[in-house]
Amino acid sequence: METTQQDQTPAQFAIVELFGHQRVAGKISQQAFGGASFVRVDVPEIEAQEREYVDGRGYVTSVRTIQAHTRSFGGGAIYAINWCDETTAQIAARAIKHEPLSPYSVKSAIDALPDDQRHRLLTSSRQPDLTGEDDDHPF
Repeated sequence: METTQQDQTPAQFAIVELFGHQRVAGKISQQAFGGASFVRVDVPEIEAQEREYVDGRGYVTSVRTIQAHTRSFGGGAIYAINWCDETTAQIAARAIKHEPLSPYSVKSAIDALPDDQRHRLLTSSRQPDLTGEDDDHPF
């Protein structure tokens, strides 16, 4: 039986600074796709603590989980790579609170509408005009 030598490259961690004043932190590797080379950042799952002021209650602290996710960047998007150990990358990821991309959600969009517009939209028996010729009615 033939054995193959697996890649024994140790994991590398960094805080990556992107043009547009964005940062992302996590495990770093190289990724090839479509004939191009990218920097891959595997962002760890974190527990994000947030404080907000609530009238009548003062400051309220809440905790939410931001799921682990992966982002890939071309070299032109990167301003700097700050190499660090895993613990430092985890701490930075918690401070940055980088969110994964989320698909557009119609439910979220409907929930965000003011009550009267949401009610009109959901109770209307009229089919929406998709031709763009009926601009008088927003829904």
